[in-house]
Amino acid sequence: MFRVEVDERVFKEAESWFKEAQIKKLFEFLKALEEHPVPSGFDIRRVKGMEIKGMQVYALRIGKYRIFYGVNWKENKIYVAKIEPRGRAYKR
Repeated sequence: MFRVEVDERVFKEAESWFKEAQIKKLFEFLKALEEHPVPSGFDIRRVKGMEIKGMQVYALRIGKYRIFYGVNWKENKIYVAKIEPRGRAYKR
């Protein structure tokens, strides 16, 4: 089991940007993260060259948005950090 922590901005951004079906998909994803940090059935990719709190970063695609989260494999922790529109998601 993994401990999942979600930044409060994620819920605020989801509320303002997502449609009802996308919010449902986000909550399904958060529940699945407790079992495995890269759950099957979701469009997830590892993001190279980026870290969140010193953790490996992954991005989930939901429509035109990306949800970025970090995984600490040794401590079984996951931190869901932010949602970004695809256009600015990978800009540094």
